[in-house]
Amino acid sequence: MKTLLAVVLAVSSPVWATPDFERAAEIIHSATYIPFTLNRTGCEARALYLAMELAAKDLPSRALVVSGDLRPQEGIRWPYHVALLLSAAGEGRVVDLSLSALPFRPSEFLAALQRETPAEEKSKTRQRVVAGSVFAPSVLTEETAYVPPQIIQPDEKPAYDMPLESFDKFPAFQFADTLTAYRTLWAIYSRGDLKEAGTRDAEQDMLTVRTRTLLELLEKKGKLEGFDKETFENCAIDLHRWQKYKDTANGIPLPFEPCS
Repeated sequence: MKTLLAVVLAVSSPVWATPDFERAAEIIHSATYIPFTLNRTGCEARALYLAMELAAKDLPSRALVVSGDLRPQEGIRWPYHVALLLSAAGEGRVVDLSLSALPFRPSEFLAALQRETPAEEKSKTRQRVVAGSVFAPSVLTEETAYVPPQIIQPDEKPAYDMPLESFDKFPAFQFADTLTAYRTLWAIYSRGDLKEAGTRDAEQDMLTVRTRTLLELLEKKGKLEGFDKETFENCAIDLHRWQKYKDTANGIPLPFEPCS
């Protein structure tokens, strides 16, 4: 059965009605361990995990990095946001399940991020397209929150509409980036309300199991650089120690840095 994402893409244009995009849609919606409903932080980690899921099935991807004064709704303000970008035959679609179950055209995605942004700030927003394996913080700078943007003129072909290259040419993920993303999602799942609901430990365990599997698959495909299995396992142990300490420390600062 086709996912809603696959159906919407196919209806929007025939170029999306292909086996690869149906597979991509199924993979994206099957990644239920990724915390899309806890969306105030961690966008770069969610995007990287989706890219890893696609790469594990030999599918390349891109990410769209948007920076500026982003206010998607009242009470939420981001200096940047990152989401998965799919491209085919001159068309681009942004997939961000933290904002919508349906894909966005790039212009719609930008509008969604700027719903509450003051009008005078909207023109300062910048966009950058990177390979899905590139961890977004690596293209952001502390001083400006973004690297000098790709300037897109109205008569030029937008970068997000360019077709993807083959998986063979897809850049490898960096192990250090995947560890950072793993820590980020783990921390999101450490919220107290999830502990009270009895779901936190199961979600964290599922994240660990799936991360381990993805890293091993990507290494076998030659799409993960710097992988060290022992380092990952030690990181997982550290995070469990961190969680246990956090549960009992009553606000006392953690005496060690997990995964350092």
